[in-house]
Amino acid sequence: MEFDSDGVRRRAELVDVSVAGMTFALDSGPRLDKGAVVTNATLHIGECVVDGELLVKHSEPVRNSRADVGCLFFPTSQLGEEKLSAVLAGLRVARGG
Repeated sequence: MEFDSDGVRRRAELVDVSVAGMTFALDSGPRLDKGAVVTNATLHIGECVVDGELLVKHSEPVRNSRADVGCLFFPTSQLGEEKLSAVLAGLRVARGG
């Protein structure tokens, strides 16, 4: 996951992703509070890259310098929505679901 915060492009590792949303690990840096909307986000899953916005649903500290941030991701284009749907369907099949 990549997004802009305080004028800086930040990177965060995805912890979990599903049709219900995603969680990423945010190491030191900005605090993302519940309800925050983050524009200019880019989701990377393998070779799939989709631009969109994030809606923060929760942020939980894991240790002093890290928080797990749960959010919903909204692609900014129809093509992005289709790409994300295809990747999520492939992940579901790979997990046996």
